[in-house]
Amino acid sequence: MDSLHDLARQAKRRLKGCDEGKKKSEDNAIIIDAVKDMICSEEIITNPIGRLTDSSVYETLSETDRQRYILCLAEQYNKCIDKLSKKGA
Repeated sequence: MDSLHDLARQAKRRLKGCDEGKKKSEDNAIIIDAVKDMICSEEIITNPIGRLTDSSVYETLSETDRQRYILCLAEQYNKCIDKLSKKGA
């Protein structure tokens, strides 16, 4: 059985996203592609985070997890915008 210290360490890794490794990099690639598509389209996009949200995942989350999910998406979106603007400049 895991000690309380080990359980706390595992929870901290989950919050940081360290346990996901390969899955996280695949998700980042998907988000980068989606952001590129939004930027390249001539459509005016008023809710980019809403477009990035996976509704099947979002519906299964608790209220706290939903907030964390949206904040993580917003952070990833901002990083993508920064990265793409640096490449374009």
